[in-house]
Amino acid sequence: MKIILSALALTLAIPAAVQAAPAFEITASVAARQGGLDLNSTTGAALMLKRLDRAALAVCGASDFSLREYQRAVRDTACYGAAMDNALASLDAPLVSAAYRAHGAGLASN
Repeated sequence: MKIILSALALTLAIPAAVQAAPAFEITASVAARQGGLDLNSTTGAALMLKRLDRAALAVCGASDFSLREYQRAVRDTACYGAAMDNALASLDAPLVSAAYRAHGAGLASN
């Protein structure tokens, strides 16, 4: 199973004087694979949460190579929150969702 994380990456606001032209929305998506993890185990859920976190960071503009401070800032954005919420809803794995709620901003230390 693979979960696609996508989030609104950019909305171009059009000034009131030019509202005849439509606004543009650009979305990005990154796949996070379950890869045989047992999502009914705490270990499998924790590993899946790390995969979802990495994918959400990537879709919102950060990577494993970004500074921790930048990753932490990205985790505080609406983009990241929406990407994680959508992925967790699609995955429908209670232990993964519980692990996300328990860690919150603590994902930055993983």
